[in-house]
Amino acid sequence: MGCRAQINIRGDCLANIPTIQRLIESLPKEVRTCSKCQEEAIVQVSEHLLHQDGGIPFGEAAIFGCDESLDKVIESVLRAQPALGDCFESKKS
Repeated sequence: MGCRAQINIRGDCLANIPTIQRLIESLPKEVRTCSKCQEEAIVQVSEHLLHQDGGIPFGEAAIFGCDESLDKVIESVLRAQPALGDCFESKKS
């Protein structure tokens, strides 16, 4: 059994994706990376939507990684930006 998991980012928080990505990328590698499989937590967005007229160019986003790294990443993001607490759905394995 692998340790791969994801945490979806709520649709009403998609405008915060650049902030979330910057926060995750600024974390030390040992926080972003699983000690067991070395997989790094990353933000992935769905394919770009056409004709957004300045709106958010994608419809879905999630943070992918392993249980261990996702727990550390979310804890660190929320410590840095507590207002993002409502942006994350429950973790899915």
